[in-house]
Amino acid sequence: MKKPSGKGKPRTKQPKKVKFI
Repeated sequence: MKKPSGKGKPRTKQPKKVKFI
């Protein structure tokens, strides 16, 4: 998954958290 910067993932508000996804 490309890091949506928290945009595509509302539950992951922190973009840094989405990075590991």
